[in-house]
Amino acid sequence: MMVMNRVGWTNRGTLADRSGIRGLVLSHLIGLAILLQFVLERAVTFELPYNRLVDIPIRLIIVWLMLDRIGRIGRVKVSGWDWLHLFFISAYGFASVYADLFMSRDTGVLGYISWSIQFIQPYFYFLAVREGLNRRGFRIDIVLRWIIFTVAVCCAVALLQALDVANMRYHIDEFYQQRKAESQMEGPSAPWQARGVAPHANSMAMVILFGIVALVAYVNQRKLGVFEVLAGALFMGTLFATYSRTGIVTIGLMGGAFVMLLVLQQRYRAAFLVMFGLVGLLFAFMTAVFAFNIERYQVFVKGVGVVKKEPSRGLYGVYARQESFNKAIELGSKFPLTGVSPASSLLNRQRVVTSSPYAFDGLVLNVFAYAFVQFGVYGLVYLFGTLGICLGFIRYARTKQVFSASAFFAGVVILATGITENSLFTLAPMIIVNVVMAAALSKVTQRDDLPARSRIFGFAPAKPLGS
Repeated sequence: MMVMNRVGWTNRGTLADRSGIRGLVLSHLIGLAILLQFVLERAVTFELPYNRLVDIPIRLIIVWLMLDRIGRIGRVKVSGWDWLHLFFISAYGFASVYADLFMSRDTGVLGYISWSIQFIQPYFYFLAVREGLNRRGFRIDIVLRWIIFTVAVCCAVALLQALDVANMRYHIDEFYQQRKAESQMEGPSAPWQARGVAPHANSMAMVILFGIVALVAYVNQRKLGVFEVLAGALFMGTLFATYSRTGIVTIGLMGGAFVMLLVLQQRYRAAFLVMFGLVGLLFAFMTAVFAFNIERYQVFVKGVGVVKKEPSRGLYGVYARQESFNKAIELGSKFPLTGVSPASSLLNRQRVVTSSPYAFDGLVLNVFAYAFVQFGVYGLVYLFGTLGICLGFIRYARTKQVFSASAFFAGVVILATGITENSLFTLAPMIIVNVVMAAALSKVTQRDDLPARSRIFGFAPAKPLGS
């Protein structure tokens, strides 16, 4: 069928094909931006005004989508996820103004702008994916496969570093400026712990855990293939190579959450089999800890008492975190409305040492304490709002919304890691969360007419996945 445009007669099918190709290209560009962000964030330190080089790709994509939307008919539905981010940024701005007016703290407008742009970086991926889901040809499965591939690359780097293959540990540490990062930490990782692209082994474990969330999101929509199986095995192997106790506990809680989802879906036989498998894996893990005398995991088999008696830094870290919670609450109680961040101003050393949870004296790794210390009451509102939205997707467990389970798992990981780590304000994990939440909030459902498999570098039939 021919239609009239400003130039002349044009085939409508040709326009649809071009639109589909643009949607497919957008899928790959978002995935490539994620790869560059994860792999080069710590290596490329050159900055433009309010922009790091690794931040520019996704921001250029946002600008392209804004320009491309001019003249389009349709409204963007603002969700609770949008309001939560807008509230947090606005609350921080009011806290900064309050600190300027009543606390004689020179927070500065430029400092607020710089902070807000960096904080909003993961949210840009949410906006890009949500807008893409409204475009013909956009493939959320391609974005997810890029994420899986990216986390697999991070795992490969971490294993090369941990095992010191061909003296790669030195070169990787130099490339990612590991010594500089550890000089600002109270509790750096041991050299043999897998860190890779992350500054700390526990940070690498969180990247893997949220990578598993992306893997769950993908296999809920597509059939499990060889690439996904190999990626899952690589994720689990690297997770154990990090020697992260938080990672081990979280993966166990994710297994328990999976059993609960199966029960809600009335798939009792599958739930029993998964629970039986989890018990078997737990027994195998405990046996390995005893057989090989793995020191960092002794707390799981001997209790917290062994931690208090153990002189090594590795086990003492658990006990140190228990005491750091009280120190953090005492500090945060001095500024319950504004938090330490705006109350300390940009020139105050206290802001510097709390900018990273590993740099605070005593380790403010508990995300609940960290949110309160840094941002006061409104930080806790943002934290619990995020958890509420993610965990709330359990109510869609029996529907055809393919990303509801993934959003729920994202909430489980934030909650589990948040007890001993600061996952909410970490860039890489929150990028994955925002991609998954964009698909979940768009209520993407399974389509029988879509291909069962996708190719990350191939052009498979392109059709929109959601409304």
